[in-house]
Amino acid sequence: MPLTIPQGANGQTVTETSMQYFTSAFASIAYSTIETNSTGTLPLHYESTPFDYSYQTDSFSLNQMDTRPLQFSFDWVDYPCLYYDYFVFKAAAGHEIRGHFELSEAGRSIGFFILSSSQLRHFGNCGYGNWSWDLYTFASSYDFDWVVPKSDLYVFLFASREFYGGSIYMTAQDRSTTFQSSTETFTATSTYASQRIQLALSTLTSLSLQPLSAAYEYGTLILIVILVATLGFVLLRMKRPR
Repeated sequence: MPLTIPQGANGQTVTETSMQYFTSAFASIAYSTIETNSTGTLPLHYESTPFDYSYQTDSFSLNQMDTRPLQFSFDWVDYPCLYYDYFVFKAAAGHEIRGHFELSEAGRSIGFFILSSSQLRHFGNCGYGNWSWDLYTFASSYDFDWVVPKSDLYVFLFASREFYGGSIYMTAQDRSTTFQSSTETFTATSTYASQRIQLALSTLTSLSLQPLSAAYEYGTLILIVILVATLGFVLLRMKRPR
């Protein structure tokens, strides 16, 4: 802030001007969000498995049967018409279920289904043409890759209308992707350097004499005449005899 102080000394006027600059700084805070994703694959965990499933060999057989009554001569018997077995597992929406199965007997094929738990309750009646499923194939070996539509209990179902006594080998993995985000905060500060400047300015002011006026000169002349006349009068008085 400018400050001016006038001073008088010996016919001079001295002006001192002081200017000061203050330090100025500002800080800005910035945030950055970093998103990362990690993918992991784990063996699929089963809630229930076929009776003879082996975790060592990943093998099982079709041990359950669906029957229908059939008359032979005059007797009715329960005739097996569908052989099947299944795995029950929990799956989360968006997870990817990958797996593979194959039969031990060459030249044979069976049906493979992925069902929800509610779809499994409608399974039966010696056929699988009157109920729905999420995935189906009829093959001797198959690689599947299925994305879970919603979190629920699901079923791997293996079935054959004809007897199949061989082993079935099956493996499955649960592949999931996890998204993560993190926020980083940083502060950037800028500072302006301060400085102080002081200036001394000297200004000389001259004192000038003003000319005497005519009246002043006339008065002075009269005063001199009076003084001379008075002096003459005094001298005459001193010389007059008594």
